[in-house]
Amino acid sequence: MGAKAINFLDKGIALSFYLILFLVPLAVYPTTFELFEFNKMWVVFILTILVAFLWITKIILSDKLVLKRTPLDIPILAFVLSQIFSTIFSMDPYVSFWGYYSRFNGGLLSILSFAFLYFAFTNNLSDLQTSEKKISYKVILVSLITGIVVALWGLPSRFGHDPTCLIFRGSFDVSCWTDSFQPKIRMFSTLGQPNWLAAYLSILIPITFSVFLIKTFKKNDATQNFPIKKQNSPQSYKSYLHENNKLNIFNRSLIVKFSLFLLTALFYLDLIYANSQSGFLALWVGILSFVLLYILIKIKRDKFSFLKLLKEKSFLLLTAVVFSFLVISFFVGQPVPSLNKFTFRELKSKVIEPKKTETVPIPASKQAAPPVEQLGGTDSSKIRLIVWRGALDIFKNNPVFGSGVETFAYAYYKYRPREHNLTSEWDYLYNKAHNEYLNYLATTGIAGILSYLSIIFVFIYTALKSLLDKSETDEKKILGIGILAAFVSILVSNFFGFSVVILNIYLLLLPAIFYDLLGKIRLPSMKTSNKALQNNQLKPEESNPIKMVLVIFIGVVCLYFEFLLVRFWQADQSYALGYNYNKIGEYTQALDPLMTATRQRPEEDLYKDELSVNLATLALLSSQQNQSTQAGNLMREAKRLSDEVISNHPNNVVYYKSRTRAMYALSQIDKSYFQDALHAITKASILAPTDVKISYNMAILYAQDGNVDKAIEVLNQTVKLKPEHRDSHYALALFYIQLAKEQEKTDYASAEELKNRAREQITYILQKISKDDMSAKALLESIK
Repeated sequence: MGAKAINFLDKGIALSFYLILFLVPLAVYPTTFELFEFNKMWVVFILTILVAFLWITKIILSDKLVLKRTPLDIPILAFVLSQIFSTIFSMDPYVSFWGYYSRFNGGLLSILSFAFLYFAFTNNLSDLQTSEKKISYKVILVSLITGIVVALWGLPSRFGHDPTCLIFRGSFDVSCWTDSFQPKIRMFSTLGQPNWLAAYLSILIPITFSVFLIKTFKKNDATQNFPIKKQNSPQSYKSYLHENNKLNIFNRSLIVKFSLFLLTALFYLDLIYANSQSGFLALWVGILSFVLLYILIKIKRDKFSFLKLLKEKSFLLLTAVVFSFLVISFFVGQPVPSLNKFTFRELKSKVIEPKKTETVPIPASKQAAPPVEQLGGTDSSKIRLIVWRGALDIFKNNPVFGSGVETFAYAYYKYRPREHNLTSEWDYLYNKAHNEYLNYLATTGIAGILSYLSIIFVFIYTALKSLLDKSETDEKKILGIGILAAFVSILVSNFFGFSVVILNIYLLLLPAIFYDLLGKIRLPSMKTSNKALQNNQLKPEESNPIKMVLVIFIGVVCLYFEFLLVRFWQADQSYALGYNYNKIGEYTQALDPLMTATRQRPEEDLYKDELSVNLATLALLSSQQNQSTQAGNLMREAKRLSDEVISNHPNNVVYYKSRTRAMYALSQIDKSYFQDALHAITKASILAPTDVKISYNMAILYAQDGNVDKAIEVLNQTVKLKPEHRDSHYALALFYIQLAKEQEKTDYASAEELKNRAREQITYILQKISKDDMSAKALLESIK
């Protein structure tokens, strides 16, 4: 029973990994607050718990725990430890533990899951064989199959027919997506964003490269090993091929080889349609790494000869695949604008049809859109540099453990450069630094970034050392090159963006697969291993009952955790419904789902925050309808929830902004709440000193409190933060006029000076912001 049970558990763990690699890229659900990353992270959590149960059960049944050694053990453990300390000293420990709400990837819990999966793979799957192949071959096969599904799923959306919309809405078009999602322009398939799809495909393409090369030029092909004799019949030859092909995960037929070539082209085409510059660059850096590593290994093995290299079939095939990519780019285009001048479309417009473009007027509807700068949009690279500077400022003020795991959204408010207000994304919330390395530096400090980089450098070093080892077979080396090139592509993608669930999975899984294939997973020393076996050995007479009790106990605990995850998932859907109702002003309809969400997950303060705003608004509506008793009950509950949220998250500027809204609504019923609103907005301004909207709203509240001078002072600071903030200039003009009217009878000269200041503000609006602003024109004419 023992051996069979252990084998069953190993297969269960392997199946769990297959499911992770298959389901995570495909996981999408229409009614969760965030459609993509939230559900992908939940798949990881649920299956990680399953893997934990199977592994612990295996340990119990085998009476031993012997952890295998890999080169990344210490770096990964050091990284996990840094994240734990960063969470402990975080500006918001709850957020650091779970991660930024809606995505959760990057929180301590997700990092623990990814690290655990690495150790689960290296300790349980490295010895498994399928058809005389290591389990890693099957893991790669599952990855490629999933990639096919993702690529084919997204392809129709480029032409206006998205299968996701067909499932969600019953219409085979792209109408289910908002303006933020335009798959006809930038395809994203089931990954959620074009950059994420491109990053995912840039991982799969080098690996597909490797499999293609192995399949085409594998030396120990069955046809080469067949003992050719005169007496051999065609039937025996076919039988031999059939039997030998059973030993291969990847069938060696011509159809399969051609399919692998087409698959590589399909992945590349989808990457082009994603229109992602970072993904495009990541892929080509990965391809360059692949080629250089291939040449380096050839140099290490033989005396290098360029002519000999050109005669290598595998090199010629590699060149052919790269050439096919260039052909696709030439005819389809690519994401880098400066390179588009070399595409067929551009050459055709300049060389073949120059006269047509000069003589035939282009209808307005077909004219090219003006540059983004002319449309008021700021180049993304400029914005990214500003965000990076803010990330460095966060690190400078929190050098050891950072601001806390996954707290960038809140820490950035405090150190946000003023220049950000001059961009088109001046009022966006940035929950990531759009550079994975700076993000870790800012949120986890020097401890986090050094341990993170140690994972990268140790793997690259050990991988190169293994690939340059002459004792390894060509098959393993070629596959190893593909894995390392895929790993490099992740590093490039993360430099220009941030990791998502599937990238973090592969960041640690690729090294695990590499070490498995090249035999770098080893048992501890014999002395340590024997000691571990002795310490973990159960007494024979006690083993069976104890094992059963332990397995049942672990199973119940794991089931409870799974139940909590399901409840959280359900609560999120209730919250999403209530949030959307609130957003469109349907406050009565929003109440029930928000109440349901807080009941399903009472410890989630985000739900309470949204509910407090909802209750405050309903209290105001009830008061206006003379329902004083109901209004009073709603007021007290709104205040209680808001107090609780602020108490638990004293450094979260988003919650202070919500509290300001709630308390201001309540102040329309009871003036005593006004000071709570003013205190909340003042605290928010401390946590976000360069936020224009907070500064503007604080000025308005000061004015309503009768402190017009203070309001003017704050507004003057606001227009320095963002000179083209129209409402601040308009409010300044109104307050100057108000003060002028108060001083007209006592100090005529001061009143005229105040009127001139008001005129200056209105004139600025008309000259610098909008010359057709009717309200500004009317106000200017009213100043006498």
